[in-house]
Amino acid sequence: MQQLKIDVISKKPKKVYGLLAHTGEITIGDYKETFIMPLNSWTLEEYKQQWREGLERIKTHDTSCLVNLIQNMDANPLIEMWVLYKVKDIIYIQQYLLNREIVKESNSPSLSNFNSKTCYQFIDPRIVNESGHGITEDGEEVSEWHVNIKNL
Repeated sequence: MQQLKIDVISKKPKKVYGLLAHTGEITIGDYKETFIMPLNSWTLEEYKQQWREGLERIKTHDTSCLVNLIQNMDANPLIEMWVLYKVKDIIYIQQYLLNREIVKESNSPSLSNFNSKTCYQFIDPRIVNESGHGITEDGEEVSEWHVNIKNL
């Protein structure tokens, strides 16, 4: 069975591109990806708390997310997150990027309002093709993984 797990894998933060950051890792079945978590906008505990809340939320809601990068909230915000979509007992997972240009094109609130409680408001609906695979608004398939909700 495919499992979903997200965790911090660095013991201490390091400077990455001039910012103090931890390294995290998401595992979805056999797929693993590491990512950098800058600490200039959120603390390590804020990331971990949002992940706990995000995983709990998908059990009772159709959408949720796991924020894995948030930086430059004052100047040029950049946010990366794994968006979770629940369809019956299956959780579909897509990687998602937010910046000012993307938010302007959607009906999302301003990024100045982005935090661990409002992050769920920035999730666009999942669009699927006739075979049920996630696609963009232009009809292109997106990278998507899935797990059974029992494997969170």
